[in-house]
Amino acid sequence: MMKKIGVIGCGNMFRVLVEAAKSGKLRGEIVCAYDYQRERCEELGIPYMTVEKMLSTVDIVVEAASIQAVKEYGEIVLSAGKDFVVMSVGALLDDDLRKNLMKISRRTRARIIVPSGAIGGIDAIKALPEDAKIKIVTTKPSRTLGVDVKERKVIFSGSAREAVEKFPKSMNVAALLSLASGKIVDVEVIADPNAKRNTHRIICEGSFGRMEITVENEPSPYNPRTSYLACLSLIRVLNDLCEENTIILGV
Repeated sequence: MMKKIGVIGCGNMFRVLVEAAKSGKLRGEIVCAYDYQRERCEELGIPYMTVEKMLSTVDIVVEAASIQAVKEYGEIVLSAGKDFVVMSVGALLDDDLRKNLMKISRRTRARIIVPSGAIGGIDAIKALPEDAKIKIVTTKPSRTLGVDVKERKVIFSGSAREAVEKFPKSMNVAALLSLASGKIVDVEVIADPNAKRNTHRIICEGSFGRMEITVENEPSPYNPRTSYLACLSLIRVLNDLCEENTIILGV
């Protein structure tokens, strides 16, 4: 039986998901969606439904809205025993929120699933030893970062937590690295008025050796702040959940 999916947030990722479902690239069925602007759900032919009502209908809930949406709905989704796919992973850097959601997850056996998003190598990042140091250098078109610069410029340098606070819609990759590694991740953000892609360069060093991963992402067709790879990552995760694969690779 095809699994039923509900989506919180009817923006960029929602549009990509609906297109994937219509083309047969998404294995599950998007049966409902919720957004503060009801018409954003319905204009793509997906029934609008409050999150509370959604929980009696779906098997999987996707958060594709904001950090605030994770804080507002994470507890009730997991309490209802529904798997919760989180795209705004920056929310999970809130220690109290993360611990509470994990507690509920253990009780209900509903899972909190975080796709790899706009980067790769998360399996290796999770395996790094205690002495490893991690840095990510993110370069984005300056307009998507909301800054006006005439040339390539470093506009932020600090920790992943600080980066998420300053750029809550642009630094989910830094939050994911921090959670996957369990370490403080150094972050540098570069605004480039001439950049065409979102680029993430991850540098790891320690007793294991040295690893460098560079990903140059095309922006999503509906929101240049989001990398298209993040949308594809979400589709892949949902397909794995819907197909209940018995061979799990790269975890």
